[in-house]
Amino acid sequence: MGFEQADWKRLESQVISGNEWLKPGWCRINLSYVMSPEEVQYIVQAVQDLSCNAWKLLPQYQMDPAAGAYGQCCAVLCAVRAQLCGVQALQQGPC
Repeated sequence: MGFEQADWKRLESQVISGNEWLKPGWCRINLSYVMSPEEVQYIVQAVQDLSCNAWKLLPQYQMDPAAGAYGQCCAVLCAVRAQLCGVQALQQGPC
């Protein structure tokens, strides 16, 4: 991650003092030997896209510092539901 030892110590101190949200996140991805090269490339590209662009989704989430967890904002969920309802209404009538 490009951190020096002093950076890790400062980060560890912050996490110990209750700032759980500062913990680095990790993800494990399993690839099967039966996957085609195209499937593997699709997954690799998706991870690369996410790692480069995930910050753009931050406005859609709110953080609970006490739990160190993110969740989607209610306003975003309501807007998405309303949009989906509008799509359904065009196809099937009122929601």
